[in-house]
Amino acid sequence: MKKQQVVMIHGGGEHIGTSRSNLAEKLRTKEVDVERFRRKDDWKTLLQKRLGEQYDVLAPRMPVADDPQYHEWEAWFANFSKLLDADAIYVGHSLGALFLTKYFAENPETSAKALFLIAAPYRVAADEDWSQTGFVLPEDISVLDDQPHVVYYHSTDDVVVPFEDFEQYQRQVTGAVFKRMEGRNHFFEDNFPEIVEDIKNL
Repeated sequence: MKKQQVVMIHGGGEHIGTSRSNLAEKLRTKEVDVERFRRKDDWKTLLQKRLGEQYDVLAPRMPVADDPQYHEWEAWFANFSKLLDADAIYVGHSLGALFLTKYFAENPETSAKALFLIAAPYRVAADEDWSQTGFVLPEDISVLDDQPHVVYYHSTDDVVVPFEDFEQYQRQVTGAVFKRMEGRNHFFEDNFPEIVEDIKNL
């Protein structure tokens, strides 16, 4: 039996949009937390195990995550996409969710069985720091309503991406499903059973 492909696009690093002239000082003075340096599984690394053998979870490493450029991610993704089925499911977290939103908005001919977009930043050209990365959305992303299944998730206590970004997507992609979560922060932990259930229920 053919396995269902699930493509997981990760987030970016902590210094997106930081100019090179300020990066060294930011690194020197940044508050660090020892917990962040301990390797541990999260819901992304456990997704294959939790979905089971009927699924084939693919997790490409996108280029230069600490200093990402959209045109580089897009070039690699377009090449990688040659391996994918027309009914692949896409899961994006943080910058990965913004990437998938922008990519599918700008490439409406690209098919997907579903898009699951978690803690997506909402970035437009007015965000000057982000504009230099290319990770800014087109003015109209309502074309995503033509995709068969789009779900956005966001936690009200996200300390990385403001909850207001989720509300911006609600105004832009009116045909999507929006799941307001509580107590999940930026979805760093292992506690995300909803994504497993939602994928299995397609």
